[in-house]
Amino acid sequence: MHKADKYADVKTEIAAIYHENKGRYGYRRITMVLRSRGSILNHKTVQRLMKELGLVCRVRIKKYRSYKGEVGKIAPNLLNRDFRAQKPNQKWVTDVTEFSLYGQKLYLSPILDLHNGYLVSYTISEHPVLNMVTTMLEKAYEKAKGSNAQIVVFRSDQYREDLKEFVKVKWTLHEKQLPPYRPMNFRSFTGNVFRVFVGWAWDKLFERKFVEEKHLKFQELRTSNDMLFVFSAIAFAKRIEIEDVILAHQRRNNPKSLSNTREKSWECFRMALNALKDALTAHGNFWEFEQDYINYALHFSLWNLDTITGPNKERLYNKLKNEWFAEFGIDSLPAERFYDKKEYAKYLKIKSGDFNAYCEQ
Repeated sequence: MHKADKYADVKTEIAAIYHENKGRYGYRRITMVLRSRGSILNHKTVQRLMKELGLVCRVRIKKYRSYKGEVGKIAPNLLNRDFRAQKPNQKWVTDVTEFSLYGQKLYLSPILDLHNGYLVSYTISEHPVLNMVTTMLEKAYEKAKGSNAQIVVFRSDQYREDLKEFVKVKWTLHEKQLPPYRPMNFRSFTGNVFRVFVGWAWDKLFERKFVEEKHLKFQELRTSNDMLFVFSAIAFAKRIEIEDVILAHQRRNNPKSLSNTREKSWECFRMALNALKDALTAHGNFWEFEQDYINYALHFSLWNLDTITGPNKERLYNKLKNEWFAEFGIDSLPAERFYDKKEYAKYLKIKSGDFNAYCEQ
């Protein structure tokens, strides 16, 4: 009688992860993916199971070693080998890895979020130089230093997982809604304060003194956790600068990312919007943003409703219709104060119709 294989289900998942990534993931990356899905296994166990399954990473990877003795300063060991993170953006790590592609040596410097193994950004070079890691931050820092800016916003592009290619994006920075002079603040914007830039933090550099003085913090949410930090900073900053070049890559359309699994945290955007309103109210100037805030709340509510999948989509529809639109101030805003007439028409359809009719539009 054969003894049941206690790792049978894990082996199936390991094989699936391996083939989903076209054999490019080794046991370390697969271990991280398994942990993000709730399977806590030692990396040696994963390595052994992959060997049993005959799964070998197809990319020849060799860790780049640049050690030449003690040269320069030794950075403090802040992590102390604790590679666990309780929330997104708590711990980022980077390294330089050498690999061979069609006979040519290339050097990859990724930035990984230890919370879920998400690839935040990366650079690729033909030479293993330190500026692979520092170029993005140095360019943004020089811009901030030169103008004494509290925030520097720069451009990014996206690597689309579904297309397997980079694509340009213009909607992350609406330069036509910005003044011709620099630095600036929100009073100089000609469009909605909350839509001139996107409410994520990784394409912006923030002055530490400014962050500490304004007590800016990320919310402990699964998704939309950076909205409070970013939009509060934009509202409070007196000097915002622009570096109009691409300094970061964003990985998009990964089916396992937090953004693409928002049905698990479909209420987070509401908590983020309410926290933003509370922060602006406490600062004493919500009245300056109220119309922009309500219009953005409608825009973000509709985006969440239209992009979420699964059974929580109908729950979200009913919450918006019966409670949250009123909570955000949308129900009480006069029709002529809505910026986007198409979004306002969708709002009216939700208020007067039902879920099935909305989905059929």
